[in-house]
Amino acid sequence: MLVHFLAIATTVFFAQLSLLRKDHAAAGFPRLVRDGFKSASLYALMMLLFLWWYYHAIEPEFFVRKVEAF
Repeated sequence: MLVHFLAIATTVFFAQLSLLRKDHAAAGFPRLVRDGFKSASLYALMMLLFLWWYYHAIEPEFFVRKVEAF
């Protein structure tokens, strides 16, 4: 979990840094926050797609075994 938090923080940082480098005068706080949310949501969607693919294609019986273990 810590790795994903650091990855999201890193993507937000670099997205905002690139925005500041492009147009420093027009990069207000709302625009920085919006750009940060865009990059964080992109990372979250990529992780969602990877996890969905992993648990449906590579290891489809994972949740069945977890439920039966209880």
